[in-house]
Amino acid sequence: MTISTTSSSATYVGNGAATTFAFPFLVADVSHLVVTITDRTLSPNTITPLSSGQFGYTGIGNASGGTITLSADPATGLPLAMGKSLTIRRVVPYLQGTSIVNQDGFYPDVLESAFDHLTMCDQQLAEQLSRTIQVPVGSGVSPQSFYQSIMDGAKSAISSAAAASSSQVAAAAAATDSAATLALCQSVQTTLTSDVSASATASLTAQNAAEAAEALAQTFRDAAQSAQIGAEAALRDARTTNITMQSTVAAAVNAATSAAQSSASAMVQAAQSAQAAAQSAASAAAGSASTVTVQQAALDNAVSIAQSAATTASNSAAQAATVAWLIQTTDYGLIDGSTTQGYDYGVLP
Repeated sequence: MTISTTSSSATYVGNGAATTFAFPFLVADVSHLVVTITDRTLSPNTITPLSSGQFGYTGIGNASGGTITLSADPATGLPLAMGKSLTIRRVVPYLQGTSIVNQDGFYPDVLESAFDHLTMCDQQLAEQLSRTIQVPVGSGVSPQSFYQSIMDGAKSAISSAAAASSSQVAAAAAATDSAATLALCQSVQTTLTSDVSASATASLTAQNAAEAAEALAQTFRDAAQSAQIGAEAALRDARTTNITMQSTVAAAVNAATSAAQSSASAMVQAAQSAQAAAQSAASAAAGSASTVTVQQAALDNAVSIAQSAATTASNSAAQAATVAWLIQTTDYGLIDGSTTQGYDYGVLP
């Protein structure tokens, strides 16, 4: 028979349902059939070879191949799951068992079987080589050094990945800290804004108060200046009129006393006249009994008015005397607080 395909292996990925898997190449003996399960969910991947009793098979010795039946994954008892793969390979021994004797019988089938075996060995080697790392032709790099450079690169990549992971963690922590710092800065900014606003308000209030105080102080200064000017003028007038004040005060006292006494005398006389007139009117009306009460009330009212006028006149006289006494005892002093120069014009007689 001929070898009509170049492949010597087939791989299928599990889906949790499939149980039958085909191999499209010649397997001359069941001992040449190797089935393995690879778990790709683990790192590194695990490869589990199956014994011939753990799976079913068909097509042994068939040039077009056959099938493998795996009802359940030995590890789980279920059909091959996703993340796992099943690989079917043909593995023949590197032996040559055909013996050709000189001048003996020559059978074409014997030679063809030997050639088939050698071809299958070649395909087996080719399949293995397809899974190897190869250096470019003419590169001058040995497979060992090339492999070492790959491993060093892998280690460096792993280290870089770890550093990147650490950097990512640090960046995340820094981002968290930055967010917290930003929130704190915003809170401080809000507080500072409030404090600045309050300070500005307080400053404006203080400025307004200072301006009001300055205006009031200026008013006081103006008033004090006006008072000082008035006092100085009054002092000059007092010194000017000091000579004539004695005679003026004496005349004023005498005139006020005389006027008060004359006014009081006139008021008493007027009251007496009013009382007499009232009594005369009462006598004239004595014949009419119905008007006696009214006339008596008029009389009492007139008497009360006369007495009030007399009292008022007396009080006016006393007040005039008091005013005269105050004028006599006024003390004229210097406005700047120096030794007082007093002038006493006597006491109330």
